[in-house]
Amino acid sequence: GSYTRYYIFALIIVLLFSYKKIRITSVHWLMFFWLGFKIFSIVWGQGSPYRSGNVSTHLYAHLGMVGLFIAMTLVSYNEKFIKNIVKLSMYTSFSLAVLGLFFSQAYNGVQSRQVLTMFGYQTDPNNLAAFYLVGYGIALLYLMSAKTERLKFMLITIITGYSIIMTGSRAGFLAMIIILLSIIVFDKSNKSFSKRF
Repeated sequence: GSYTRYYIFALIIVLLFSYKKIRITSVHWLMFFWLGFKIFSIVWGQGSPYRSGNVSTHLYAHLGMVGLFIAMTLVSYNEKFIKNIVKLSMYTSFSLAVLGLFFSQAYNGVQSRQVLTMFGYQTDPNNLAAFYLVGYGIALLYLMSAKTERLKFMLITIITGYSIIMTGSRAGFLAMIIILLSIIVFDKSNKSFSKRF
């Protein structure tokens, strides 16, 4: 949304000022290089991208994603903190998926693309599917590896999966299949990883 960017940039600033010590790696430099190359490509190819609302929106999105990634990976976190972040992401995604079951409407009049509609605002089907995929992927990983609460993880997987299908996003559906196959293969080849979660 139009206000989400400000929240993300504020979160980045808070994170950076809260660190006493940071650790810059080669991955961060690669991200800086990629972002710089992208900005250069936009400016070179389209002149002044800031006159185009669509281009500037994507640019803000990339700045936010790269900035948040770098801010979140400048320090090392303990395992408990990481687990809590993973579960919070799963439950947040699941909560919106549940809302999507009851408050979805056709996107731009296309009945095959049902998206969560709150207070008259709609989200792009592909973006919404990507958010649902967070809960779907995490819950599926837990379902494959957990010995308890399997019914809960199965329910989250089914609801988020169904919500993804509701969006009519082909990329979302393809990502579902890839995640499912990847977790099955990875789980069989690396049981020790699954036990961490």
